[in-house]
Amino acid sequence: MVGDADIQVWLDQAASGRPGAVVPYVQSSQARTLQYRLRVVQSAGGGSSQISQGGRVQVAARQPTPLASIVVGTTPGGRCRIELILLEDGRALRSDSFACPR
Repeated sequence: MVGDADIQVWLDQAASGRPGAVVPYVQSSQARTLQYRLRVVQSAGGGSSQISQGGRVQVAARQPTPLASIVVGTTPGGRCRIELILLEDGRALRSDSFACPR
């Protein structure tokens, strides 16, 4: 899936001071309603875990919009990634994968 050039996506450390708190943001040049699917996948020591969350968000033109706040704990030697899929009217617009912050 090719990313929509009109939409920017990034992760930011939450200002809450909670260790491992991360907030994904989305910004678009035009106002729109998006659906999102957020998934955190971790693996370490032969085991793995996944958590997922989804929702709908109103994005104002040129305004960074937070999607959710998640807390991610990492294990030394483990792997962790955050996957985000954005949809509009049921059509996939963009898919991104980020390494979890350490």
